[in-house]
Formats: sequence, C-alpha cells, structure tokens
Amino acid sequence: MEDSRKFAKVVSEQLGVKLKYISAGAFGSVYKISGKNLVVKLGGTFVSPEGSSEYHGDDAYLHFLKEACKHQTNPFFPKIKEATIYQNGNYAYAYYVVMERLTEFSYRRTNRVTQKMADLLLDNDAIEIASLTSLFANIDPKLKKSSPFVSALSVLNKLFEDHDEDLHGGNIMLRGKQLVITDPIA
Repeated sequence: MEDSRKFAKVVSEQLGVKLKYISAGAFGSVYKISGKNLVVKLGGTFVSPEGSSEYHGDDAYLHFLKEACKHQTNPFFPKIKEATIYQNGNYAYAYYVVMERLTEFSYRRTNRVTQKMADLLLDNDAIEIASLTSLFANIDPKLKKSSPFVSALSVLNKLFEDHDEDLHGGNIMLRGKQLVITDPIA
C-alpha cells in the first residue's frame, strides 16, 4: 500500500492535479481527480522484495485496457483519456490510466434491458467460455459490428481465451444507465 501511495504522489505531480483515494483491488487502486469527473487507476507489477524472479501484477488489466482503447466508441467500455505505462522503482512496470468517473452498478438505477445485459454478464453459468465461443461462431460478422453489446461480448470472448473471467458486480459499473465493463479478466 505504501508503494501505491508513493506512486499516487508521483502521478499527482506529473498530472498537476490533486488525487483523492477511492478504493483498491488486488493489483490496483483508484483515485478521484479533484474538481473533475475523472479518476486515475494506478497499478503495475512488482518484483518480490527478496529479489527473486517471482512477480505479481495486473498483466490481464493491461490486455483489457488495450482492447478498451481500441473500442472507445463502444458505450460498454470506459472512456479512456490517457494511459501511461513505464518502469518505476520496485515495479517491473507501473501504469496509470485517466478515465471517466463511473458509478457503482445497481439494478435500481438501470432499465430492464440493462438489467438483462448485466444478468448475462454476471451469471457465471450463463457465460461459460465454451458456450460463449459457440455462440459467437454462429453470429453474422455484420451483427457483431452493428450491435455495441454483441461487439463488447466478442471482445470479452477474445480476452477469455488468454485470461480467466473475472466478471462480478465490482467490475461492471454505470455511466448514467449505461452498463460499462471495467475489469473483466484476471
């Protein structure tokens, strides 16, 4: 946690903004940028203090971030303002991502269509990788491109080939009533 605070201070100075801590997950933390409707997500990998080759980190998030940046017109992905990755201190790499501030997912704040989409994403039995893969094998490529939700599921399907699915209530959020997938893999 101390490394995270030091990194937050460096990022705050680099961006010329004041950051206020919001929350942390296994490999990253989120800070609100004072006076703006933006947040900064900080993360990275770090080499164990003993100097062994063992490291822990968020490679999966960087893969998701790359895909989210490619699909910025898709409303199911967060709007990324800036993403920076670099070497730093105890980290094999460190990153910060400036993105829109979203709100916690809640069924009460959504309409029925969004609720059904959330059910599909959050019901681990319904979104088994094998089922999702066979579903996408039969979808017309034009439909994948024309429907933002189907397109987002197609991106997730690709990510699930290399990473574990990590969809839960904390990894989907809302932009108004719009469902946004924020960190779907581990």
